[in-house]
Amino acid sequence: FEGVCGYDCTPEPTCESQEATTCIDECETTCSYLNHTPSTECRSQCMNEEAPCNKFAVCRPSGLPNHTYVCDDGTAPHASGCCLTTLPRTCPAQCTGSTVHRLTGSATNHFECECTGCPAPQT
Repeated sequence: FEGVCGYDCTPEPTCESQEATTCIDECETTCSYLNHTPSTECRSQCMNEEAPCNKFAVCRPSGLPNHTYVCDDGTAPHASGCCLTTLPRTCPAQCTGSTVHRLTGSATNHFECECTGCPAPQT
């Protein structure tokens, strides 16, 4: 997979079609951005050149992740899933699973947190 640089950009109205929104939702579920190696299903449905949803790879994502936990200090986690009030960036202490992914780029490092088994916030 060479990235989106080699793709012909799909016009926005095409990205808003029913087929596109269905593909975008399915690919966001099937192809976790935290996996370094895409699954066979992800490649066959979304990433391979002949994949039915491949033409929508240049479309905007459907939205930011909705994290259903709060950080130890009571604040909401960043869109990355990490609690920004702690160094290093982490998941809340009450979560039973915590994986921090360090994504390196050309200019900066970025952290993504995968927090599982977190208790629901008290209302």
